[in-house]
Amino acid sequence: MGEKKNVSKPEETLFESAVVNLKGNIINCQESFIQISNITQVWTGTLPKKPLPIMTLFICGALGFVCFSLIKLSVILSIAGLGLWCVVGIIIYRHNYNPTSYGLNIELNSGHCYSFLSTDHSFISNVFTVLRNIIQDNNTSNNYLINFGTGTIINESKDVTMIS
Repeated sequence: MGEKKNVSKPEETLFESAVVNLKGNIINCQESFIQISNITQVWTGTLPKKPLPIMTLFICGALGFVCFSLIKLSVILSIAGLGLWCVVGIIIYRHNYNPTSYGLNIELNSGHCYSFLSTDHSFISNVFTVLRNIIQDNNTSNNYLINFGTGTIINESKDVTMIS
């Protein structure tokens, strides 16, 4: 019979206002290096939504309700404890869901995803076009310095500055 494989969720690394250096076949940002030949897909858009841990919140709420009930407190305090856990759930949901987070998402063969965030949609589109052209043309002779904080793309190999 088939063997059951343990599949883990892919990791994600977020960069906000990052400075990225595209030099040759390497994308360098802070402590991370991405080899362009290892890229599976590149897309722009909002970040993938993280699922709300409903089961964890349910278990915590149930435990809170039981604990309040066991120490002989009133039903009102037990319901207040349950309400507190609902508030915690809403906070977690709001933390995970950020509709203003728009970025360039790069997924590698390993499943790891790097997301470079910006509030400027047109700048992200320009960065996507630059990266797409490098990948499609297999042209790694240009060196780009991309600043997601200021919204600038500098082609260092030609001393030409493109500002979005």
